Formats: sequence, C-alpha cells, structure tokens
Amino acid sequence: MTRPRIRIVATEVPPGAGERSDDELMVLVRADQRQSFRELVARHELTVFGFAARYLGDRVLAEDACQVTFVRLWQQRGQYDPRGRFRAFLLTLCLNTCRELSHGRRRRRAALERLARQSTEQPDSSNEALLLQRERESVVERVIARLPRRAREAVLLRFCGEASYAEMSRILGSSEVALRSRVHDALKRLRHLLREAP
Repeated sequence: MTRPRIRIVATEVPPGAGERSDDELMVLVRADQRQSFRELVARHELTVFGFAARYLGDRVLAEDACQVTFVRLWQQRGQYDPRGRFRAFLLTLCLNTCRELSHGRRRRRAALERLARQSTEQPDSSNEALLLQRERESVVERVIARLPRRAREAVLLRFCGEASYAEMSRILGSSEVALRSRVHDALKRLRHLLREAP
C-alpha cells in the first residue's frame, strides 16, 4: 500500500526516538515536542491509512481521514494517559473520524470524482495486472461495505487496524469474547458474500 502524505511541521526525528515506546513519545508530545510526534506518525500512518481506506472505500478520503486523525491526536495529546494503550487511543480517533466522513458530503463528491477519472482512463496491456488487482480489491471493499456496521468495524479494526482483541474491546466497548464471536461470524458472512459476488 502506498504511503499517504501526512503533513507534519516537524523538521526531523530526534536521535533515539525510534527506540522509545509509543507511551514515552506521547509524554514528549504532551510537552509539545513535534519531533516525537513525527516519529509516532511515521510508525503508525500506514496502519491508520489502511484502516481508513478499507472503512471509507476511497483513497482520497482515507488520506483526509488519516490527516484528521493525526491532527486530532496532536490536539488531544493532553488527554492521553500513558498506560500502554496508545494504539487503542489512536484507532479510536481514526474510527470516529471515519464515521464522521462516511456520513458527509465529501464521500459523495470523492466518489463522483473517482467515477469521472475511471471513465476517462484507457486500460492497456502494461497495466492489466494492476487493473485486475484493483478490481479484486474493489469486490472485497463492496462486500465488506455490505456487513452491518458493528461487524464491519470489528473486522476492519482486527485486520486493517491490526488491533488486538483487548484494544478492540477498549475502542468498541464490547467484551473480547463478544468481539471474537462478532469477527468469526463476520468472516463467515464475508466468505459467503464473496462466493456470491460477480
């Protein structure tokens, strides 16, 4: 997956930042150290972008969601309690951002722009494999979009957000047992829907 372009003002990552835990970096971020924030973005932007892209089904909108998520992380840095739950905190911000964007007019506008681009693209033999890959991804995204919201969010957090069941429990407010069952049932339904997909 192509790395999204996250626009952060920091100039460079400080020496040793890569050796610090997320919690240690967030303590520095709470003290307004943008370089430590840049390290957190570098560590987690692909996970956040991957989750947003699958949730929203639109790369451009997912880039917006990724940007907004990290802006909100910066804005809410003072609320973070460094107890080893950074990924759950970050994915909660991302999930809430995706929920907001999925209900807005921006998604419809992006979909129309995407449709316009696709109608003017002329496929050739050199990009046939890429087109087939995009079509497979499109089928999977359409099938995931047909899942009920709670099941879709659980599956996306687990497999695109790479969240543990403990993290998912904190994000979604359900027990780990219930979430394991929800993901299991959702995967069964996905297999069934994929068999039916054209």
